[in-house]
Amino acid sequence: MELARQTSIPTIIPIGNNFTPGKGIKIRCAVPQGSSRFTVTLYCGSDVRVQTDAALHVVFNLSNNNTTFNWKERDSWGKECTVPGIPFDYGENFEILILCDQFHYKIFINGRPYSDFPQTVNYSLVTFLAIEGGVGVEQILFENFQVFIPSYSLPGNVTCASNDPTIPLNFSRCDWENAQRSKKKLYGIYIFIAFAALLIVLCGIFFPRMLGKHEYDYD
Repeated sequence: MELARQTSIPTIIPIGNNFTPGKGIKIRCAVPQGSSRFTVTLYCGSDVRVQTDAALHVVFNLSNNNTTFNWKERDSWGKECTVPGIPFDYGENFEILILCDQFHYKIFINGRPYSDFPQTVNYSLVTFLAIEGGVGVEQILFENFQVFIPSYSLPGNVTCASNDPTIPLNFSRCDWENAQRSKKKLYGIYIFIAFAALLIVLCGIFFPRMLGKHEYDYD
């Protein structure tokens, strides 16, 4: 479904409560020369003029060649995450796709995975799409993607190297990487406990047999 075509910037488009798992917002656009940044935001609430909550706030910083992700709840911003590299350049037509799954918002650029962002603010609260800053928008589509979207995230964001197709996807460090490290430590503890339990069982089996070999009959 087409939401807008060649719209002026800034633009705010109501999407109701329809941004559910399997749905995606596709933005076809281009960045003019001299632009330093533009933003794409998923706002919540019945009145976009009261911007107290944002499920996803993406800032494409062309001057710094990075993208920042954040969220806002009860008029307070969360902890910002920065992804290095922007895989498009001035004057190029490109496509941004924001997909929704149960636990993350997934961002694709030109059909390639760019980043995941955890759902601190649930998708059911999203009601508006806002695009602001130095970007020209050709078309905005709201689509239903009948594809499997994994409900898990890789350790950190998945990002594309900027302007170099020879560099494969790489991992960028983000705030929730510490959680992945904690999981690895926890797995190590589980392995140690399992090994200790196995050792105790083996000792219980073989030690009595070894002691039995030293028993002599003196009759």
